[in-house]
Amino acid sequence: MTCIVGYANGKTVWIAGDSLSVDTESMEVGTRIDPKVFQRTQGRTLWALGFSGSYRFGQILLHEVKLPSMSATDKTDLHKFLVTKFVPRLRKAAALGGAASNENGIETGGSILIGLHGMLFVVDTDFQVAVPSECMYALGAGAHFASASLYTSARLGHLRPDTDPIPSITLALECAEHHSGAVRRPWIIVSTPHR
Repeated sequence: MTCIVGYANGKTVWIAGDSLSVDTESMEVGTRIDPKVFQRTQGRTLWALGFSGSYRFGQILLHEVKLPSMSATDKTDLHKFLVTKFVPRLRKAAALGGAASNENGIETGGSILIGLHGMLFVVDTDFQVAVPSECMYALGAGAHFASASLYTSARLGHLRPDTDPIPSITLALECAEHHSGAVRRPWIIVSTPHR
């Protein structure tokens, strides 16, 4: 019950999300102060992160996963770095923290958007790491609406490396909120520049 949006212009990555919380048993709805989108630092590396799934999964991502150090070699292949160094730590922390499930040998957790060194990555519920073919992506129940809005903004020229993407990112979240009962303000937007 969320919408997380990511956009990368080659230099900076923005990740934004809503604040809705839904108790799936009672269907009680509210907003939360603890964010679905945040920044973390490891050494001199700034990460932008946004999650979809249980808040417990997000709390583990924010507070328990020890982000791996990044060598000069790691910077040349960020996808491999995430697959081989980040995901194993995430899986272990999620399993120990009770935020991963394992049914018939299939391990699952939440979904994550990651902004790292100017690139956007997706960690899916099965812990695979994807690199979107476009510079934008959305997760959660409102993803289809947000993705359509981002696509339209890009086609109209509002998402270019020389433009401020915040209005288009905000519009994508507003579109998801308008069309989905699973998305609600306030929005939280973080960014990480390429270093």
